[in-house]
Parts: sequence; C-alpha cells; structure tokens
Amino acid sequence: ALFGVKPSENLPNTQGFEYYSGGIYELTPPPSVRPAALASSKLPPSFDWRNRHGKNWMTEVQNQGNCGSCWAFSVVGAIEAVANLYFNQLLNLNLSEQQLVSCSRQGSCFGGQHVSALYYYYSEGLVKEECLPYRASHFIPCNKCNNWEEKVVQTLFNDNFIISPSAFFFYSDDEEIKVRLITDGPLVASYDLWPGGGRH
Repeated sequence: ALFGVKPSENLPNTQGFEYYSGGIYELTPPPSVRPAALASSKLPPSFDWRNRHGKNWMTEVQNQGNCGSCWAFSVVGAIEAVANLYFNQLLNLNLSEQQLVSCSRQGSCFGGQHVSALYYYYSEGLVKEECLPYRASHFIPCNKCNNWEEKVVQTLFNDNFIISPSAFFFYSDDEEIKVRLITDGPLVASYDLWPGGGRH
C-alpha cells in the first residue's frame, strides 16, 4: 500500500527498511495505512545489528593489539557498519584505523577523542586499510599509499556517500540510547571506567 503496488507485483528491495529514517528511503506512512499499534509500540526486548533481517551488518572484529586505540576502532567500526546499512548491502568496507592514530592528532595509543576523530573523518575522509595498514603504534608516520586520494571514503554532502554515525550527541538515558541504536544504526560510545576517571 505504501508503494502503491499490488502484493503480486515486484517491490523494491526493502531489507532493513525501518533503518532508513534519513537515508535512501524517506517515507512516512499516511495515517490511513499506519497501524494504530505502531504509535504505541514499545522497544523490542533485544536488538542486534549482527543479526537483523538475517544478515550481520557489522564488519569483522579487529584486534587493536598493545595500543590503547579503542577510540579509533570504535569510530571506524561505526562508519563501516553504517555504510552497510545506508546502502542496504554488505559493502563491508575495511577502513584505516592507523590513519586516525597517525594522522588525525586526535589521540594515540594512550587514548583519544572519538568525537574529534569523527570530525576529522568528516573533513579529511579515511583511506582503506591497505593504504595505511594498522601497526598498533602511534610512532607510525602518516604516510599513505600512492594515489591515496582515489582511495578515500568520505562524507560528501553533494554526492551519494553520506555516513553519519551518531556520536555528536551525548545520551545518558538508556531508553534514548536504545532508540538511537535502532533508528540511527551502530553508535560510537564511551563509558566511565570509574567515578571521575577516564573515558573509553
């Protein structure tokens, strides 16, 4: 009914449809076809992007080694996963965490700022892993591969590649975090190790 076609006709690919609140699909059901229960529905008891619509939308778990670069891995992991969701297919990008560690000046192996690292990504983009492989060290110089400009993944608001993990907002309410996780996709997160202590 939403697409104006009969059930016997071919529908477009709607896998992951409810994710696209700001992506490829922007469609609000008219009141006449919107189920009354939709407005009053509660959050599901569990939700996992590793098994949604029969697919794992997350990229592979990486090993940061003997380097406190979790801030870089969280940013890159969220970008890779949101790219899968945004394009509704498993692109499974493998972007360079080492670029954030070596080039962004937003952190080191002693920790870093994930929000600032996302700003770096928005302004500079990230190359693929093979262009600047991870070495678990902040002493690796920012030497990208030849023709690295052709291998940059970036948010281009005048193009078709817009990836926006939700990390510019700070949520302390569990329910709000759950809503953002479901509607916006994987989040870049941090937590207090101890009261008044560091954040990761």
